[in-house]
Amino acid sequence: MRVLIRIVFLAGLAFSAFACAIGPNRSEQGYEPAPAVQSNTTGPSAKTGSAVVRAPTGNWLYQNPTVGFALDFEPRWIVWARPEHMRADFRDSIAALEQNGQEVLLAAHLNNVVGLRVTTENVGVPAEDYATLIMDINKSEVEILSQQTVTMAGKTVVEWEAAHPSTGLIFVEYVLLQGTYDLRITFWTHPSLKERYQPEFRRIVSSYRSI
Repeated sequence: MRVLIRIVFLAGLAFSAFACAIGPNRSEQGYEPAPAVQSNTTGPSAKTGSAVVRAPTGNWLYQNPTVGFALDFEPRWIVWARPEHMRADFRDSIAALEQNGQEVLLAAHLNNVVGLRVTTENVGVPAEDYATLIMDINKSEVEILSQQTVTMAGKTVVEWEAAHPSTGLIFVEYVLLQGTYDLRITFWTHPSLKERYQPEFRRIVSSYRSI
C-alpha cells in the first residue's frame, strides 16, 4: 500500500487543462482536444507566502494568501506546503506535474494509506467547466465512476471519483474556483478504504475558507 501511494502521486489525474488546451496535439496519445483555455501567468507564484501552522485547536492549518484560502487538517495528517520540505518521491512528482502546467500548492498523507495534493491553474474557468476539461483529458487513464456538483464551504464544488486501473487505486477529487484560480483538491487511496476515509475528505474540503 505504501508503495502504491507513492507511485500514484505522479501516475494519475496529472494533466493540466491549460497545457492540454494550448500544447502540442495530444490526439496521438489518446486525448481528445480540449476547448481553448487562457492562462494568466502574470503575477507571483500561487505558492507565495503559503504556510502550514498549528491552529489554536491543535490542528494543522494551511494558509495561502496569494490564492486566498485556508484548509484545516487534523494533527495525524502530515502536510507540506513547500516542495523542499516534502519527501523526495513527492518532490520528484511535483516537478513532473508542474511541467504539465499545474502548480502544486500542498501535499499530504495520512498513515501512508491516503494521499492528498492540491493543484491550481490561474485560468478563471467556472468549476463545472474546469472539472469537465480535467475529466475529459484524463479519461484515457482512468475510469470515471461518478460526478456531482455540490455546495461546500459556500462554494460550488464538483466532486468526482475515478478508478486508476494501472495502480488499482481510487481518486476522489474536488474542483472549485477561488478568484481566478481553479483548484483541484485530490485524494487517493485503495478502493477498500474509500468508504472509511471519504468523510475525512469531505471534512477537509468543508473546512475550506477564503482569506
